[in-house]
Amino acid sequence: MNTREISFSALMSIIGNILFIPTRFTIGGQVVPDFSHIATFISAIYGGTYIGFIVGFLSGILPGVFFGPLGSLGILGLIGLPLGKSLTGLTLGFLVDILEIRKRKRFKLILPIAILSYTPECIFTIMFFKYIIPVFLKIRLEFLIPIIVGKAWIEIILISILTTILVNNRSFTEYMLKYFNR
Repeated sequence: MNTREISFSALMSIIGNILFIPTRFTIGGQVVPDFSHIATFISAIYGGTYIGFIVGFLSGILPGVFFGPLGSLGILGLIGLPLGKSLTGLTLGFLVDILEIRKRKRFKLILPIAILSYTPECIFTIMFFKYIIPVFLKIRLEFLIPIIVGKAWIEIILISILTTILVNNRSFTEYMLKYFNR
């Protein structure tokens, strides 16, 4: 990674964590609105697979701390949440690269592939709550799966719409492509 990519990744990771900051708008004290994937999506679309993975992972640190050491998941949350979020950045960056979205300026495709990019994280989240937490923490939190996954899909759809609008803004896209020399 060059200096530009490192500074961009750091900035987007900070923005991603800020977009998570827990508010009083919680559902049962366990489910918190999380728009950190806005930073992940922008990073993956313009920076590619590697940067999408890194920003997704680093944007998961605050949620990992909130639900991990400060919540009921302990160190497992601090590992699992960033790892799950990194899967979305990795997937979106991979799909953007494979479909040559940047190269061919096919930004109209962002909406469906951004929504689709959450699928691996969704599967990971289900497995995490269904198998990993019971084995390591000896507690059952499977009842949270429909709430967490349902909330996440709603957020991902909203984030995908917002990202699509942003990416289809010619000035923003030209600036980002120029920033990354693409």
